[in-house]
Amino acid sequence: MKQATLDLIKNIDENTFIPPSTKNELFELFQLDTVADLRKVSRNFMKLYEILEHLDSQTSSATTEKAGIVKFGTETGNVIDAETWKQAIGQSLGGYVSKVESKEAGKWYINDLTDGKIYKCIQTHTSTSFDITKFVDITNVGLSDKVENLLEIGNNFFKIGAIVIQCGESEIFNSEAQNGKVFDFPTSFKNKCLTIVATDVGSGTRTVGLDAISKKQFKAFSREGTTVSGCRFHWLAVGF
Repeated sequence: MKQATLDLIKNIDENTFIPPSTKNELFELFQLDTVADLRKVSRNFMKLYEILEHLDSQTSSATTEKAGIVKFGTETGNVIDAETWKQAIGQSLGGYVSKVESKEAGKWYINDLTDGKIYKCIQTHTSTSFDITKFVDITNVGLSDKVENLLEIGNNFFKIGAIVIQCGESEIFNSEAQNGKVFDFPTSFKNKCLTIVATDVGSGTRTVGLDAISKKQFKAFSREGTTVSGCRFHWLAVGF
C-alpha cells in the first residue's frame, strides 16, 4: 500500500470529504454516508494490510534453511516449481485441458474435467473438452518403457526379460573329441544354464554331447557312430 494512502487513512476526521463517486466505485461498495463509515472501512483496510504484510514477510523469509510459509508455483526456487518439474520429467506441460484451447501433440495436459490425471496429447487439436482418442494416459508410460526394454539383442545372444537365449557354431577337432573341448558362452548367465543342445553341421551322422560346466562355459564331445570324431556343430543354450 502506498504511503500516501496510509497517510490519508490515518488523517481521516470530521472534515474529510466523501466524494459522491470514486474510481471503480470503491466507496459505493461500502455504502459510505458518514465520516464514521469511512473510518470503519479505513480500519478494516489497515488490518488487511497488516495481515498481508505479515504473510508476505513470512513467505519471503522462508528458505531451505529457515522454516516458514513456503510458496508453491511457477517461480524458480519454490518448493516444486513447474519449470524444475518439467526438466525433471523431460516433458513439456501444456496446462489444463479445460483452460488451454489449442492442444499440441507431444505436450502433457492435466485433465481437470474428469479424473485429474496427466495425459499426453497424441493429436494436435483445438478443444477445451476431453477427447480420450486424442490423449494417452501417461500412467502407462512406465509400463511401455519396460516393454520396450524387455528385449535386448547382443552378439549371438538375446534376452527376453530374465531369460537368456544363446547360440553359435563351434568345432571340435579329432584330437579333442575324446576328452572334450571347453567353449565360452557369448555372455555369462546370471544364475544358471538350464539346457544346451546341438546338431552337427552337414549330413547329421555325428553325435554331439554338451555339458554346461558353469555360467560362463560349456564342454562338448563328439563321435561318429562308435568312433570318436571331430565335428562342427550348431548349439543353442537357454538359461536365466
